[in-house]
Amino acid sequence: MHYTGPIVDSHVHLLRPDLVPQLLRGLDGAGVARVMILSLPWPEVGTMNLLAHVARWMNPDRIGLLAAPDMRGFGESHWVEKQAQQLAEEKRAGAQGIKLLNGRPAQLAPRVFFYDPRFRPIFEIAATLQLPVLLHVADVEDRWCPGAMYHDNTLFPSRELLYHHLERLLYDFPDVQFVIPHMAGHPCELEHVARLLDAHDNMWVDTSSLWAYRAMVVRPKRTRAFVVDHADRVLFGGFDYTLGLQSVTDSRLSQTIAHGYRRWRRFLETDDSWLLDWTTQPGGGLDLPDDVLSCIYWQNASVLFGPNPVEIDSGPILDRIDGFLQSLGEIADAPTTRVTGVDDLAGGETTFSLTLGAPDKATLTQLLLDIRDCPIAPCGQH
Repeated sequence: MHYTGPIVDSHVHLLRPDLVPQLLRGLDGAGVARVMILSLPWPEVGTMNLLAHVARWMNPDRIGLLAAPDMRGFGESHWVEKQAQQLAEEKRAGAQGIKLLNGRPAQLAPRVFFYDPRFRPIFEIAATLQLPVLLHVADVEDRWCPGAMYHDNTLFPSRELLYHHLERLLYDFPDVQFVIPHMAGHPCELEHVARLLDAHDNMWVDTSSLWAYRAMVVRPKRTRAFVVDHADRVLFGGFDYTLGLQSVTDSRLSQTIAHGYRRWRRFLETDDSWLLDWTTQPGGGLDLPDDVLSCIYWQNASVLFGPNPVEIDSGPILDRIDGFLQSLGEIADAPTTRVTGVDDLAGGETTFSLTLGAPDKATLTQLLLDIRDCPIAPCGQH
């Protein structure tokens, strides 16, 4: 591997900020400088934004974040006003974008799609705040096959409908920069993704997820041509880690993270050929030139998300800690949020749960209390 410049992973989920030390050790093991943590909705407490801010404060030089809107009360008269206030606070506290799952058919309740007219104000808020939006659109294609997760079109929108509304969104909000992750949810059909990028200057993609990697690594020539032609609009995202799930123990988390990044770097930086782990089908590397690697590894992220905020207003976020702790105390010591999807740390399709048992809650509670009682922000290294 020949690249020696900085690397930014623009697509990481972190459910437990106490895992930041393991995350950083994993980054160090693969030469990754910085990550963007994408917050998620959490029905019991609203969002995981506070946890993402805590992670950032623990090492602000290496961690950025995108905040999620609070879907509680969606459709009610004051919901839009509350979101405008909340997202403005998130930006003042250091958020560099907005993360939306509202193009994913399997969403947490309430299931609201980005093309719902009542959701449109979120994009108006993004335009006002000049925040980019990372919008998950669609999933891997075979989930729409007969008998698969999304085959029932009375319950789930078709892929065609999702992409139709995505194009309308891109046209309607030209001042909002949209990142459509996982190679726009269409890594097997990069010609389609190229057409979208060519038609819309405000659209970007990232490389994240195991299923996008699998689709691209068996098509190295087509993938290389796409990335080289659109190098100024592709962000690096790793294996879409969701750190804090129980599939990988804390003791080996750093090694697993480093190994995953090294696999990505081999794919992007070399022309090696190898047999894929899950099949006898051969895979191959892209051997991208350094100027293209610089674009996708860090320059595009810098353009899109801007410099790391230096002066932030942490007051409104710190004020949320007591309320968050109260909500946390009301959550039973049992699985609280179930999501069906791909756990890329485990290496494949699985159904996972965000579980906060008594030890996890105690650790998280103490960490939040330490942050709350710290008189300055960021609070330094814990």
